Formats: sequence, structure tokens, C-alpha cells
Amino acid sequence: NEAELMAQSFKPSVIVVDVIGCGAGVASILRKKARMWNWKCLIIEFNGAERQKSGVPEYFYNRRAEATWLAGEMFGDSKIELTFKDEDLERELNAYKYKFNGDQLIIQPKAEMKLPKNLGKSPDHADAYIMGLWALSYATPETVTIHRFRRKKKKGSYMTA
Repeated sequence: NEAELMAQSFKPSVIVVDVIGCGAGVASILRKKARMWNWKCLIIEFNGAERQKSGVPEYFYNRRAEATWLAGEMFGDSKIELTFKDEDLERELNAYKYKFNGDQLIIQPKAEMKLPKNLGKSPDHADAYIMGLWALSYATPETVTIHRFRRKKKKGSYMTA
């Protein structure tokens, strides 16, 4: 699979996998492969629905809100910038809306983002990007490198289940 090939090729110190849905199986396979290859890699299982019992700070409704806010701060503080043109990613990153419920920040649910009046689809590209930024805090500085990926020229999403 593509995740396995990329992991074997780049040997990152951290891989983050969205475990809601089929991602739990992907994380399990990558963990086994890392042991087989004798390669030290932290496989992080990202569950956007996790709450405070899982270590989410109390001012965020869930892990998704925490990670999305962190990404917004990184952009706002000019710690990161998009260095390539990806219109889907830009549109999705700009589509996130939030509100407060008391002291807790809540990110607009995906079901609402999928409505035609909003983004009109799931923010898959942005979710992957945001999870990657969130996981950077677990990477060791000497292993953080820039990889230039060439996007395949095809219609549709490059995210697959």
C-alpha cells in the first residue's frame, strides 16, 4: 500500500494515522512493518473525537479542535506556510469554522462542512495536513526533513481509504 511504501522509503521518526474508520488497521500494519524493518518509528493513532480523558486540554472540545487550532496558530505566527500550490488544500483550510461552548473551542462538525452552503465535501486534504502538523511535536528535530512530493495528475482526491 502507498503508506507502507512511503514509510519504507522516507523512514520518518513519526507517522500519524487517523484511526476513525479503517485507519486503526493501517496503524497496526505500519507498527508491525516498522518492527520487521528494525526501524524506530512512533506510530500515532489520531482520534479527532478524543476528549480530556485522553489528554486534550480542557479548553478544546476534542482532539480535532486542538489540532486545528494549533495549525491556525502556526499559520498566524508565520511558523509555517504553504510552499506549493494546492487549491483543494487552501480551500479546505480556509473552510474551517469554530465557535465556543462556554470555555471550550468547537470546530464545525464535518457533517456541516459537507453541506453545499459550506465546503460541500469532507476536508480530507486539510485533515491530513493538520494531523501532520499536530504530530510534528512528537518528531525528533534531527529527523525533521523536507520531502517534496509530486502530486499525481488525476482528477479526484488523492486521499484513499
